[in-house]
Amino acid sequence: MSFKVRKAIFFIFFAFLLSACASSITDVGNGNLRVSCSGQLNDWGTCYGAAKGHCTRGFVEVSRREVPGQCYFDYYLQMNVCPITRELNFRCK
Repeated sequence: MSFKVRKAIFFIFFAFLLSACASSITDVGNGNLRVSCSGQLNDWGTCYGAAKGHCTRGFVEVSRREVPGQCYFDYYLQMNVCPITRELNFRCK
């Protein structure tokens, strides 16, 4: 496979990863909300930023959870991939 084709495939895969890592906010009841910001390209700042953007007067953190997944070596990308699940439960002020 030529370098240009490999580079194009990597770019498409990277763009897909960025779009797949977008945080989503769901209502979990009793005035509590949950934002999921999983993935290697996100961190807790992504979760807090999504909560801050959703609540105009600020928010209160109820709980947060991070679960690291089993790492594996992706032979096509020639790198280790370690899935991470993050969820922030919060309530708007």
